[in-house]
Amino acid sequence: MESNSGKRPLGCTALGTDFYKAKEVASRWIVDFMCYCLSRYFGAGMFQEFRVMRDAMNDFVQQPSVLESNQAKKVHLCQILARIVEGNSLDVQFDNDENVTPLESALMVLIEMVGNNEIQKDALYADLKQLLQIQSVAVCMEKGNFKKASEVLERQFQKTTTESEQSLKRKLTLIIIKKDPYHKFLNNFNYKRMIESAESLANRMLNEKNSNFLFQAAQKVVDSIRKRDANMDSSEDESNHDHQEEKCESSLRDNGDSSNTNFNTKRSKKRLYSLVDHKSWKPIKSDATKDFLGERERSPGREKRETSSVPLRKMKVPSRSNNVGATRKKRHWMWEEDTQLKEGVKRFGPGNWTKILEHYEFNNRTSVMLKDRWRTMKRLYMVPSDEES
Repeated sequence: MESNSGKRPLGCTALGTDFYKAKEVASRWIVDFMCYCLSRYFGAGMFQEFRVMRDAMNDFVQQPSVLESNQAKKVHLCQILARIVEGNSLDVQFDNDENVTPLESALMVLIEMVGNNEIQKDALYADLKQLLQIQSVAVCMEKGNFKKASEVLERQFQKTTTESEQSLKRKLTLIIIKKDPYHKFLNNFNYKRMIESAESLANRMLNEKNSNFLFQAAQKVVDSIRKRDANMDSSEDESNHDHQEEKCESSLRDNGDSSNTNFNTKRSKKRLYSLVDHKSWKPIKSDATKDFLGERERSPGREKRETSSVPLRKMKVPSRSNNVGATRKKRHWMWEEDTQLKEGVKRFGPGNWTKILEHYEFNNRTSVMLKDRWRTMKRLYMVPSDEES
């Protein structure tokens, strides 16, 4: 890829300048496609699929060629979604400071986006900001860690200036003092509403014109195949389809080239990620060790925060307990397990956890775990109200 100084990357002579120009265009399409998939998985609550795509994107965006200003805001949006997905896990770390929870980190990214003029400071921004502030405290209270809830509250409102934020801080302070994680005020600003607000922001940002070319091109091909299958009366129809598909793809390529004629425009010199040497890839067995885009671009004039030497991997915060025994690692509930649990309750009714455990497959769960998970699902509005008996 050619830089503004006219220097060519290593190997450019062998492959040619046109190759790198085409690679830049294709890279933007791939980033758009991954962002779109992450947004759809997020909105559908398919967090396991979200994590798989997140990890694929995590490696891809380390290329300097994809870190252009028009792509950076989409990458930052996905950072917010990734942190919300892990928001209930206080032992997951995205920032170098191990005290910062995932939802606090999401709030930092959101504020940075406004500072960089990547999103508007409008009603949707204000709503998501407030929900992140409240839920970052509420999650700590749900875990029974009221001390941490107080610490999170103080970090978030260190520079409180507006009357509305001062009022919010007073309300949350009283709730923490009462140690009431199910307070009516918290229920009005619950986790489900926070996810819906984040989804609305994602839909608005990713529905921009020409922002999803690769997926649109694939959809054209799928529609063409569906049309062919509906008219498979003769081999002639099939050959006509092949020609139609080829023509469709050719047309989309032409449109894509015309919509990306400005890819040589001047880019920001700021870098979003440290370009450190990376070890060869090895399969990661546990989802709990995966990360997404830990280091972010710093805005001019903003207070600097230290970044991890391995910024793209989220870390488990080491236990502070002085106990000799190792801390038991909490396993996240998979989407498939939640589905099995819902079906089991529908079939046998809530309370029959042993019977549900016998008839459905779970990942080494106990009846007590099923009971606790069902209580959590009700609290997070993951089950219909008519099943909350």
